[in-house]
Amino acid sequence: MKDTQFEHEVTQNSHAHSKTYVNGVKAINAAKLKREQTSYGAMVMAAGMAGGYGEDGKPGRVTAFARNFCILFAFAAPNLLFIKYVL
Repeated sequence: MKDTQFEHEVTQNSHAHSKTYVNGVKAINAAKLKREQTSYGAMVMAAGMAGGYGEDGKPGRVTAFARNFCILFAFAAPNLLFIKYVL
């Protein structure tokens, strides 16, 4: 009788531990996926800014627009602020 009770307790504990293990593995995989997504985004941005894409695809058009907007803003903002506050 005691042997079956011990086996029953072991299986209940095993289920609790296996759920904890599965939840831990899911959390680790989710963190790993998040890191990979961030890395891929950084690589796309770097490739786009460095001219790795031609302007014929959607990533190329988006990065060309972002690059041109940043350049335009960098040249226009100081001049507009100077005109507004100094002149």
